[in-house]
Amino acid sequence: MLALIATDGSDAALDAGRRAASLLCSPARIVFVTVIPEPESPLDTAGGIVGPAMTEAEAEEQARAERSAGQTVLDATVEALGDGAGERMLVEGNEVGPTLVRLAEEMDADVLVVGSEGKNLFQRLLVGSASSYVVRHATCPVLVVPEHEDDE
Repeated sequence: MLALIATDGSDAALDAGRRAASLLCSPARIVFVTVIPEPESPLDTAGGIVGPAMTEAEAEEQARAERSAGQTVLDATVEALGDGAGERMLVEGNEVGPTLVRLAEEMDADVLVVGSEGKNLFQRLLVGSASSYVVRHATCPVLVVPEHEDDE
């Protein structure tokens, strides 16, 4: 069984990872996935006389910073869940939901786990929700773990 668990390092994502890992069969292969933005090309922002908004060196530095931040999120997730919790995977994509759906299809995942951050209806309509997109478009089963507030 292959379980993809999406994480962005938030408390909701860590809670989703913990709760999902406890529900899955022990021989499951767990892959923690973090989506980072695709690197920008300086030519994409070039315009007429002004030229590009950033240099190639700045674009490369930005991409390195995104990869580093994504790796930090994955490392923190695996550390929070304990050694041997699963594999780590950084994936580039400008939209989280479609990127997760595509990856789940490519890897033939048995389940895709996402956390849900308790946005209200207006917030979901205004900015959308990766978990809502995944639920509507994934071809594999999706486990949505709602944000869990401690009773303390």
